[in-house]
Amino acid sequence: MNRSARAGLKDVAKRCGLSYAAVSHILSGKPNYKFKRETVELVLETAREMNYRPNQFASSLRKQENQIISCIVGDALRHSDSAHLKQLELELNQRNYNLVVQILIGQPDEVKLDFIRRMINFPAGIALWSLGFQKRESWQTLAELFKNAPPSIMLNSPCPGSNIDYVKILWGSDMLDCLIDFFRKRNYKKVALCSTELESRSDYPGRFMELAAQAGMTAELLYDPFSENDHFLSGRNIAKKLLKRKSLPDAIYCTSDEIAFSLITAFSEQKRNIRDEVYIVGGGDSAFAHWYDPPLPMFVHDIPQLMKTAVDDLIMRIERGDTVTGTGRCVAEITRRLFNA
Repeated sequence: MNRSARAGLKDVAKRCGLSYAAVSHILSGKPNYKFKRETVELVLETAREMNYRPNQFASSLRKQENQIISCIVGDALRHSDSAHLKQLELELNQRNYNLVVQILIGQPDEVKLDFIRRMINFPAGIALWSLGFQKRESWQTLAELFKNAPPSIMLNSPCPGSNIDYVKILWGSDMLDCLIDFFRKRNYKKVALCSTELESRSDYPGRFMELAAQAGMTAELLYDPFSENDHFLSGRNIAKKLLKRKSLPDAIYCTSDEIAFSLITAFSEQKRNIRDEVYIVGGGDSAFAHWYDPPLPMFVHDIPQLMKTAVDDLIMRIERGDTVTGTGRCVAEITRRLFNA
């Protein structure tokens, strides 16, 4: 490297054969980490040779003069997701941190990864929400990027093969057991799962069908293959198909409140009250679900609990100066529950 060129921490770390975190701590002079004298001398000498100059913006973040948490959203942003992000902002503000949200919905994997690659060392911490990668190798690339990242957390699911810690929302068998048992107690015989296109490709519908069959019910999957990121449109398209039927399911579980809302609206426009014909249960945390009379029954999780858990863990790691992003551990499991039923 030309001596006049500006070297960064990664350049110094690569030349020394050390981790980014180790070089960062040595050059910042943090007293709470001990390194061998020869290691410290190697880093300092290499930094001088390579004309290393600290990034003042990144330095101010590490010193918490500017306490920024970056949240990256790469998948469909529903009304319920907005409620999550608002709660995240409130929790961070109470701890004197600022939230910056970057929306990358609809962008290809390469664009999302390039953005993460460019910003990863600037904020004090990172919160990831629904990245929506389409390629398996993108998750592997993300895991590599986060090996030298600030403290980070995934807010709604584990990242496959990653060392990023996460808070897990229990969407799986426990919640479905509860849902099917709820339908069974109401003596419903025909039930349907109304999902997004993305969820239709998961193992979630199969589990729903299996449990329904075990409970003596017939079950079906309803989804619109052409509206993955627009849940309102998905609900309207599903409603068009339902309106042509002579008979409807006894109950429908909508994984998105937006889908449930669109079903109700589409039937209302045709002078039919779907709530009189089908028992609809929502699957989000949307405020508008409470506007109905009676309110839309929902399987939800506790948003304040979810965000407080995530923020407590993230800020704890930031303020104690962790040099490791995480271990891929599950910080906590937030269980969904049914209310307004």
